[in-house]
Amino acid sequence: MVGLHLCKSLVKRGLHETLSIQVVGSESVPAYDRIHLSSYVKTRESESLILEKETWYEEQGIQLTLGQPINSIDLKKKEAVSVDGTAFAYDYLVFATGSRAFSPPIEGIDHNNVILYRNITDIQKIVEVAEGKIHGTIIGGGLLGLEAAQALQELKLKSSVIHLGGHLMSSQLTPAAAKPLQNQVE
Repeated sequence: MVGLHLCKSLVKRGLHETLSIQVVGSESVPAYDRIHLSSYVKTRESESLILEKETWYEEQGIQLTLGQPINSIDLKKKEAVSVDGTAFAYDYLVFATGSRAFSPPIEGIDHNNVILYRNITDIQKIVEVAEGKIHGTIIGGGLLGLEAAQALQELKLKSSVIHLGGHLMSSQLTPAAAKPLQNQVE
């Protein structure tokens, strides 16, 4: 989402007309709305989450390469190299890698039924794994944790939220503001 925002800012300033802009992403789809991943559960359609189709990048003259995570950077050559060996030359390199989900260092975290909730592939796996299950537990009561809990409820699973913080959405809300939210969630 941040990479797309940067591209839109460059386009707004007309810099796409003088710069050669390349976007390289590890996922197989362009930038999408991660905040509303749970909507996939209702529609089973990831297209509605995409913020700008590949044609938008083409129309702006932006080279979009998907499914190619960068795994090394050669600072001397000024190249970012993807896992398949493709080298992307650069004058300026911007990392817009998103955030990483916190995985507590606990036994069982690597089990097949333990899924991080960060991208389209994750929500697709949650839908698959939830089939025939009764209960799901969410570790984390932040925005995405609550979205994940909503997704489980849409899948007809009873869900529990375990949160390390003193109140839900502790990074965004005060304890007083979180109380009505907790009441609504419960």
